[in-house]
Amino acid sequence: MSHIHSLPRHDACSLLSYSLAASTAITSRHSGQANGGFNAIPISNPYGDEMTSKYTGQCLCGEVYYSVDVEPLFAGNCHCKDCQRSSGSAYIPAMLFPEQNVEVSGKAKYFETTADSGKTHSRGFCPNCGAQLFAKFGGFPGMLGIKAGTLNDTSLYVPKLDFHVASAAAWDFMDPRLPKKQGPAQG
Repeated sequence: MSHIHSLPRHDACSLLSYSLAASTAITSRHSGQANGGFNAIPISNPYGDEMTSKYTGQCLCGEVYYSVDVEPLFAGNCHCKDCQRSSGSAYIPAMLFPEQNVEVSGKAKYFETTADSGKTHSRGFCPNCGAQLFAKFGGFPGMLGIKAGTLNDTSLYVPKLDFHVASAAAWDFMDPRLPKKQGPAQG
């Protein structure tokens, strides 16, 4: 099978600040289908290993790629100013996973900022092409945020919430079906 390419400091970005208790509210994407509606997508990575995982993705050049076999604890769109600046877009579509369940090949470079809470927020980029793939939060060790635009199959991303909508760009059009929070996802 050929290699598949996917193009794609504010505490507000802290998807991890979302109460993990609320993570149980995440439901299956396509009910009624076998295995919960998720089909494993076999892909060949640049190094020749065959991966079959629920979620796979990579940077623009393919130097950094990942696979995850568990459901995200949270999936939502962060509209805070830092996410706008770091993405160059209206928001970051993000999914949150236990870091131990994410297999990363290649090495991401992290840029660290200080959130309003005083804790760190580190964004992981490919050192070659600059694509942003990951986020780590000082207040939530052991968790890893993945930018949904880096998924090989972006249809697997199903956001559950728009948050920090008070910071949203005037031209940002949000899905009216999603719940909205003026501030962080928690609370």
